[in-house]
Amino acid sequence: MRTARTSTERKVNSARFRLIRVSIPAAVCLWWIGRGTAHACAVCFGDGESLAGFIVSWAFLVLMPFAVIGSIAYWLVRMYRRGQSRDLNGPPRRPALTQKESGY
Repeated sequence: MRTARTSTERKVNSARFRLIRVSIPAAVCLWWIGRGTAHACAVCFGDGESLAGFIVSWAFLVLMPFAVIGSIAYWLVRMYRRGQSRDLNGPPRRPALTQKESGY
């Protein structure tokens, strides 16, 4: 049994349908107009050297945040473990004085 739709539900469905009805023709128009501008892309239609440069720079930009965050995480873990190992050895003690340091 179907329940009656409220006016709010009808407005939401109408807005969705309107969005779809407008966005599909807009996408087709943009695709049609933009076909020629894709040929201006140096990477898409360039020689092998520019493509290789693009791939290397892309890989650098993608991997650099992971390297920076990984380095910081490694440093924090190392400092944490170093602090724990100092706690296991007990409080820091004064080093023993040698004969030369004591003055005798």
